[in-house]
Amino acid sequence: MLITLTRRQCLLFFILFATLLTACSDAPPPEPEVSSAAAPLGRLPDTVEPLHYRLRLTIDPRRERFAGETAIDIHMAEPGDTIWLHGLGLDVTALSASLADGEVMAGEYEQVADVGVAKLTFPNPLPRGKATLSFHYSAPFNTSLEGLYKVTAGGEDYAFTQFEATSARFAFPGFDEPAFKVPFDITLEVNANHTAVTSTPAVEEGQLDNGNRQIRYQTTEPLPTYLIAFAVGPLDQRAGEPIAATPLRETPIPFTAYAVQGKGDQLRFALENTEDIVLAQEEYFGHAYPFEKLGIIAVPDFGAGAMENVGAITYREQYLLQSEATPVAMQQRFILVHAHELAHQWFGNLVTPEWWDDIWLNEAFATWMATKTMDQLQPEAGYRQRMLDSALSTMEMDRLVSARQIRQPVVSHQDIGAAFDGITYQKGGAVLSMLEGFIGEQDFKRGIQHYMTQHRFGNADARDFVRAIAATRNDLPEGQVEAAFFSFLEQPGTPLVDLGWQCDEEESSATVRVEQSRYLPVGSLGDPDKTWLLPLCIAFEDNGERRQHCELISEQEQDFQVGIRSCPGAIIPNADASGYYRWTMAEALWETLLNGGILNERERLAAANSLSGDFHAGGLDARQYFALLPLLLNTDNAQVASTPLDDVYLIEQHMVPDQHRAEFRALVAELYRPIYQSVSLDKALEDADQIRLRVSMLQLFALLVEDEAVREQLHELATRYIDFDANRGFDTDRQLHPEVLDSNIREVALSTAVAMEGRAFADLLLSHFHNSDNAVLREEILRALTESKDSQFRAELRALSLSDQLRDNEVGHIIEPLMDKAESRDETWQWLRANLDAVVERSPSWFQGRVIEYADNFCSESRYEEIDRELSEKITSLQRGSRSLANTLEEIRLCAALVEEQGPSVQVMLGGVPP
Repeated sequence: MLITLTRRQCLLFFILFATLLTACSDAPPPEPEVSSAAAPLGRLPDTVEPLHYRLRLTIDPRRERFAGETAIDIHMAEPGDTIWLHGLGLDVTALSASLADGEVMAGEYEQVADVGVAKLTFPNPLPRGKATLSFHYSAPFNTSLEGLYKVTAGGEDYAFTQFEATSARFAFPGFDEPAFKVPFDITLEVNANHTAVTSTPAVEEGQLDNGNRQIRYQTTEPLPTYLIAFAVGPLDQRAGEPIAATPLRETPIPFTAYAVQGKGDQLRFALENTEDIVLAQEEYFGHAYPFEKLGIIAVPDFGAGAMENVGAITYREQYLLQSEATPVAMQQRFILVHAHELAHQWFGNLVTPEWWDDIWLNEAFATWMATKTMDQLQPEAGYRQRMLDSALSTMEMDRLVSARQIRQPVVSHQDIGAAFDGITYQKGGAVLSMLEGFIGEQDFKRGIQHYMTQHRFGNADARDFVRAIAATRNDLPEGQVEAAFFSFLEQPGTPLVDLGWQCDEEESSATVRVEQSRYLPVGSLGDPDKTWLLPLCIAFEDNGERRQHCELISEQEQDFQVGIRSCPGAIIPNADASGYYRWTMAEALWETLLNGGILNERERLAAANSLSGDFHAGGLDARQYFALLPLLLNTDNAQVASTPLDDVYLIEQHMVPDQHRAEFRALVAELYRPIYQSVSLDKALEDADQIRLRVSMLQLFALLVEDEAVREQLHELATRYIDFDANRGFDTDRQLHPEVLDSNIREVALSTAVAMEGRAFADLLLSHFHNSDNAVLREEILRALTESKDSQFRAELRALSLSDQLRDNEVGHIIEPLMDKAESRDETWQWLRANLDAVVERSPSWFQGRVIEYADNFCSESRYEEIDRELSEKITSLQRGSRSLANTLEEIRLCAALVEEQGPSVQVMLGGVPP
């Protein structure tokens, strides 16, 4: 699954995960209180094992409820009159157990925990051995984008599912854990005019006396509950060319795409950009695509970015519905998301983790594999650089003492949602990349193929995976690969490398000294005295030739020898940015390194991240940092140029006094003017990286620097796009004019015009939002509208976020940017506190605790204390709440400490007097 990760990494995956992520508006009925202290709120007991499911569901999304019959063949390891399983909000009207001797025993069903643990009790113990549990039940369609839920689009009703992580229990009773991996037989009863999609092809259809259709589907391969999916409604359906046969697979793969009514023609881009990915991944894994068909489904309202359901992969509409007019960034986003979900068909679906503490095996690998695939297919597109950028960005989360480790123990249901974050996806992917570099590309690939063979259609854990990789390198000391890998998997934090060297040219050698610790920013209460088994590679110029040397660093301080012909003037502490670590050095060494011309673009990006890290840790003050930035920004690489901007925006909001705002904006303009001019609107750009850089620069110059020329250019384009004339007011044709405005810069142009114009422009733009069903455009309009300077309009915008005029996954596009801006943060926070329950109800249950992350842009000890005092109890009662609250509070406190540490040097840099 791809989710919104941190809010700043979403769109992204996420997210984002991006976002990492967020249908009806009615609140769900209150859940039952826990009635049994014995209810297992973590893993279910191993005394009962499911063997096979038979599901029959009647799904008509025009109604408020659906009905189901579920039969589960089980094996009782020991006799017992009580069985624990999962069911959430199900109205079970009949329960029975059929025994091997033919006896049928009626039982009682009771949901005993609000996370969906159910207790089955029988009048007599069920004997050891096989039995069949049978349930008749009904349930409401879910209202929070999880389980089996309803969406209305274009006046038609549809039903879709999102079962990962623990939401299959909303749709049918079962053993809702990844270790329980068994076949399913599925039968659906649907309206005669509706299309129905699930994990396998239909094998039999028939008309029922009530006019509905009954469809029976082929038995699935062994699957966990979270990988089953349903989509029902008047869907448009487009058959793609079957995925061609290969030496690994004699039969082509049937391939079909689905969208809501009227949008089928927008599936062409997805249909044309799938086969190459599947074939490349088949070759890498050395195993044929493992399932009977491939289906992809565009969902109008979807909490995750995408979900890898077997045979029925679901996506947010804006990812799947693409055209030539779609912004390049969104096209590339789809390609990466698509490659991620397809990689899951092997890694996660063919081989599944035993438990949620190894969900990183799914998500980190799919993140890494998506980049691996696309770098092979489109090496010029810069996907590898973008993955590095994401991994380095995740170090901001990893600096927190409250950060998770990649393989975080999951003890209770509350812990599961916290496992889906940037640490799992991006840091996990970066560590896999580092392991591949340490093992070697071909040996790593052989290890993956061996792992697939060993655990095909089964379950595995982290040690199974690492052993399969380590087995390819018998030349390495026994246990070394496992030790190195688990030193990153099972402790949080980012290593910090402090590197120095001394040369002995007479001996033609250099002694390199490495000190490692945990990277911690100013104000952190963490312990820096941590070590990793760290694969470290350095690069340097030796007599005009670039050379590289790698060592495995196991000690806190460690020396090693490197043969040289001449003493290097600079050493790159992370050659090709292959390692997951930051580095630090003195200002003079930074200057030498950045001036030396030996950094490639990946190394320059890693240098940008480590330079920012030095500023946040207090190693460089603001004057030193900004003095080095011109050397760093001698580039046209979008990721490198954009890396310091997070610090620029933070400083502008929290450290620049009003009387020095003009000086700071002038400083930023001087710093970035050459880069802006290289991608300005008068330049014809085709490269996707350059287009993304243009967008970043336009945002900077229009919205922070407030450059009049840039603002006027964007304002003119935006007003022509919506045919707005301030003198005529609303005397317009009410039509958008896409030929006027390049879609890549549409959001920044609209944002600029909203900031410059008054209420009339914002009202007209909002009317276009209400008239559009284009998910990308709707998102852009909402974010643009948050730039309004009219406080009353912003209040109405916040109220809109709770109305049924917004899809659930659009709520964050209003709240997040309003919380990110100094002028609207406090008013939005007061509104959010007053409407917290309503916002929470629009989120999937296992992500609801993330609501507190909207507050992570606060930057004062007083706000820290307020949130801790007044909201801790509420937030920690929500799933994922404890982790999100701890992260948010720590972010606030670290920001306050940074302002105290670096604020005076900012004022001195701007010509002021420090307080």
